[in-house]
Amino acid sequence: MHTEDAAPERSERPRRARTSADASKPRPRKRPLGLGRPDDPVQRQAWRTFQKLGSVGPATAGDLVQLGFRTVDELRGQDARVLYRRMCELSGQQQDPCVEDVFRCVIAQAEQPDLPAALRQWHHWTPLRGLAPEARPKPQIGRAHV
Repeated sequence: MHTEDAAPERSERPRRARTSADASKPRPRKRPLGLGRPDDPVQRQAWRTFQKLGSVGPATAGDLVQLGFRTVDELRGQDARVLYRRMCELSGQQQDPCVEDVFRCVIAQAEQPDLPAALRQWHHWTPLRGLAPEARPKPQIGRAHV
């Protein structure tokens, strides 16, 4: 039902074209950190290496570089909760809680390079969200779940 006072449908709303004055302003990003290939060769190599891990794409690889990591080994013994809080601070905004799950997944891969493929998927780590590293059970190699 359409009324005169109802907001127009999304497709009916006119879009404002970017003007030359807008061109000098950066466009806002949903995830301001971790996007794009780093210019620094060392950071770029780390960014590429992180993307070889399960559940890590360009954005997460960039997040890890922004957090100061350069090798997978440096992730061993890290606390996903701390990395998540640091990422929120660096970005100036609350990150999706799933980012913590991805960090936990990445840390597990760093600590157990032969982690089964199923456990290289970040969503398998969601039930452990918020647990300290020493409180969470270590996944058993050969098990398909956490």
